[in-house]
Amino acid sequence: MAQTQAGLVDDFGIPVVIINRTVDYAGISQVGSDNIQGGYWAGRYLSSLGHQHIAFIGGLPDSSTHQQREAGFLEGLRSMNQDCLATEIGNYRYEDACQATRRLFSSPTRPDAIFAANDLLALAAMEILRHEFTLKVPSDVSIIGFDDVPMAAWPSNSLSTVRQPVDMMIQKATELLMKQMIQEDMQPEHLILPATPMLRGSTRLPS
Repeated sequence: MAQTQAGLVDDFGIPVVIINRTVDYAGISQVGSDNIQGGYWAGRYLSSLGHQHIAFIGGLPDSSTHQQREAGFLEGLRSMNQDCLATEIGNYRYEDACQATRRLFSSPTRPDAIFAANDLLALAAMEILRHEFTLKVPSDVSIIGFDDVPMAAWPSNSLSTVRQPVDMMIQKATELLMKQMIQEDMQPEHLILPATPMLRGSTRLPS
């Protein structure tokens, strides 16, 4: 929801809670996960595994999830005295992420690790690396996603990722919405819930 749309909803007094997105507008309650901290962990963790060429596959550049996860990731790398090798955009679409992966691995300096802005992008990258570039995950390339969708835990994927507390976000958003409906003068609340690293088989073991 754009800032102008958020303001319009607020002007009409419509009870609204934004979930899993944030807008630069204080007048509407918002519930999300800690995208910045999740990205920060991914950057630091990939660097701690010894990777030297770490790339980012982003989602929709204008979305808060992309921006926050990328910002955290870059800060995590900086905390380890590293820079991001390259950034490609996957638009939160499988085929776009496939194309982004092809571009990354057609460059002279190939990544040895990827952080993707969500699990769909990460799974697309994994498929391209295995079946088009005949690279092994994680011995050749480590991959971390974000969200922890059910497919991430499938044995054939075993994707390391950052889990969003989806059930808790829904619960908190529902509670805020109900409170707004009862208390018309309720002050908006902005809740950021912790995200949890989920280590699986798509990242190297620490040396």
